[in-house]
Amino acid sequence: MKKFLENIVGSRTPGDDSPADSLRELQIATAALLVEIAGADDKFSDEEREIIVRFLREHFALGADEVDKLLEASAKQLERQLDLYYFTHQINEHFTRAQKLEIIELVWKITLSDQRLTGLEDHLAHRFSRLLRLDHTELIEAKLRVKNQTS
Repeated sequence: MKKFLENIVGSRTPGDDSPADSLRELQIATAALLVEIAGADDKFSDEEREIIVRFLREHFALGADEVDKLLEASAKQLERQLDLYYFTHQINEHFTRAQKLEIIELVWKITLSDQRLTGLEDHLAHRFSRLLRLDHTELIEAKLRVKNQTS
């Protein structure tokens, strides 16, 4: 966990926003992508919310109140942004390939949590993968890993 946060904060250059601001932007961007995929089928289930909350708590070392505030901030940011590029740009700037693959796995966990995959959910997962500069093969391998874990 400590190394994960150090990788994010340690990648800043002089003159950039403060590390705390950068980390907060990254947290919001990550949460926003996850909330977007969770709501793609017009149902944001308790199970999907729990998957997202668990990820945010574990990977950003946040408490329950902080996660609630983060989810609220990400929902507001989603309303303001016209394009997912804004969020994926933050992730591409700060996450390693392995961390981005973890995000894609989480996307599949969320979309497959209700045992069905809608066309829009599948489309968004593919779009996220492209925006995160991941190969199609990596996307499909992540999907298969998740399917194997849940079966």
